[in-house]
Amino acid sequence: MTKQELPMSHQVVIEMMQAINFGRIEGMIMEAGRPNFYRPYRTVHSVKLTGEGHPPSKRPDGDFVLREAHVALSELMKGLPDGARLTIDIRHGLPFMAEAEIEQRHVA
Repeated sequence: MTKQELPMSHQVVIEMMQAINFGRIEGMIMEAGRPNFYRPYRTVHSVKLTGEGHPPSKRPDGDFVLREAHVALSELMKGLPDGARLTIDIRHGLPFMAEAEIEQRHVA
């Protein structure tokens, strides 16, 4: 699977992760399996003080073969209910861990 095969909103998340490199995207609201960029969310940029990361090799058209972590994140986003808040921990421009906050309502 390549980046261009993903929904455009998922491609944008991958591009954001590459730009952040180390850090997090916090509180991204999901709707119909896609992030709603019109709702507030935060990006947290961490500074790595040692070592280097190696981003995936890009083709001339800007596309690239997705890593397993990219595909897993895309599948997670597709399965989240509307209103879920997604936080993505990013290392070397790749999703390392994701947390989904799902509001629960007690019905009496």
